[in-house]
Amino acid sequence: MEERINKIEKILRLLQQKVKDNEAKIEQQESILTGVEEKTDALSQSYKILEGGVNNLTKNKDFNDRIDKIELIVRKISEKVKGAINDGDITGNDVLLKKIEGQKHILLTLQDNYTIHESTINQLISTIDKINTTVVPVLRQTIVALNKKIADNKGSILELQSKVNGISSCSSVGELSVDIGEVKQIKNDNAELRETIKLMKQQIEANNELMKGSINKINQVTSEARGRPNSEMLEKKVIDEFNQQIEKELQKKDKEIISLKTAQNSLKTEIENLKGLRNDIEEIKRTSRSSSPLCGLEDSTKKVRGNSISIATTRSTSIQSLNASSKEPCYISSLPLSKSGEDFIEVTQRDIEDYISQLNVCENIGGYYRTMSNWCNFVTPRVLYFNNSFERFDLKEFNQSIVGLANVMIIIGNKKNEIFGTFSGKMIPQPPGSPAKKDKDCIFLEDDPSHFIFSLSNSKGERRKFLLQGSNRDTVGVYNEKSKDHIFNCAYFFVLKRKEGKFFDSFDKAYGCCGFPICESKSFKPSYIVAIQWSK
Repeated sequence: MEERINKIEKILRLLQQKVKDNEAKIEQQESILTGVEEKTDALSQSYKILEGGVNNLTKNKDFNDRIDKIELIVRKISEKVKGAINDGDITGNDVLLKKIEGQKHILLTLQDNYTIHESTINQLISTIDKINTTVVPVLRQTIVALNKKIADNKGSILELQSKVNGISSCSSVGELSVDIGEVKQIKNDNAELRETIKLMKQQIEANNELMKGSINKINQVTSEARGRPNSEMLEKKVIDEFNQQIEKELQKKDKEIISLKTAQNSLKTEIENLKGLRNDIEEIKRTSRSSSPLCGLEDSTKKVRGNSISIATTRSTSIQSLNASSKEPCYISSLPLSKSGEDFIEVTQRDIEDYISQLNVCENIGGYYRTMSNWCNFVTPRVLYFNNSFERFDLKEFNQSIVGLANVMIIIGNKKNEIFGTFSGKMIPQPPGSPAKKDKDCIFLEDDPSHFIFSLSNSKGERRKFLLQGSNRDTVGVYNEKSKDHIFNCAYFFVLKRKEGKFFDSFDKAYGCCGFPICESKSFKPSYIVAIQWSK
């Protein structure tokens, strides 16, 4: 850059010398040329001042192009001045002065823009460093503490489960009360964990607001600078550097958020497991008070082999009759029994954890595993279909996933976090040949003794299943894949559509719900749908 400045100064000195050689003709221009010399010196000084501040910018192609343009302008000025000197025209020097003033203004503008952006970036970097040195370590320590609490709770749950498995039908109410107290204590610990996660979320939101404020300030300064001449070059470089800084910080924040979400999902699963254990204890307590065998089992033996829990039965268990009379699900130990009285069930704790993990992929429904397993009397779930975007719902794909299969459970969640569904023991029928125009334009499955409906999440906070009453025959119905809006039908219960589903007025009577609040309103907006096939 110094070499180019020297060339410019040399050209201007040559011009001054030629003007002096023609003093007789341009005597009146001496004062003007003196001013030109002073402004040239000022321009040279400005270049030297900017040289240290914009040293890196000279590597930019756009900046070099700008210097080349300045040199071209100077050469043109030189030619015009030569012509003016030869012709005795004094207007050439006026043009020269204006051009030099213009170039000086450009350089001052570049310097001003650079200073503004440099100050803003330094301020943003200071803010980011502050977050990294104060907030991030606190979040990491909190996550470590949270993971430790979750690990401690897992140990407590396993210990409590071992106690539950060891409780016989003749256990005293006092002993059961002690176990229930332990469950409540673990629930309190989990409540503290939820509060910790809530505070961590608030801290992350505050940090995000701080980052947004910095981004808005950069955008404001950039917008103001954009209106100035020749600011595009500096703006591009500054924005690129800023984006790189922001990208690095966002990547760090994403990792922190993922860790929090993982911890939250683990916490939800543990809470649902606790609820299942609490129901186990309440069921044992209820049967112990009545001095009756556990859920109708007169002869049951429990075998524990390492990490495997096995239950052998010599008499079938009427779980459906128990549910019909008590309106509550029956829990046998922590594992479901099979339908046949001669069957032998062997399920390890690792198997159950795998099932729960697979179900948690579908909106974290793994926490309801034990409840659903006990209701349908099966152990192994397999996810057939999952969708949480009804705007792009593919009915053909949904039908292909369930048609022709037995022991299928359909689970639906809505925008109010209400979760309900239906179970079919018989094979799902083929859909009709024409698209649906009305709700009844579907093919229904009939006479399914294993069919029931259920509610997993509701305003009452209870999990219930209901059997079809009276002489009603239709259960679930499927629609033609070309149907515009209709997706799935459960007779007397609900019809599911792409935009909005609705409950039938007859479902309370048809299933003997007795006003149980499965859903607060007669219509619902679906959030997701899950199809599961159960097996032994």
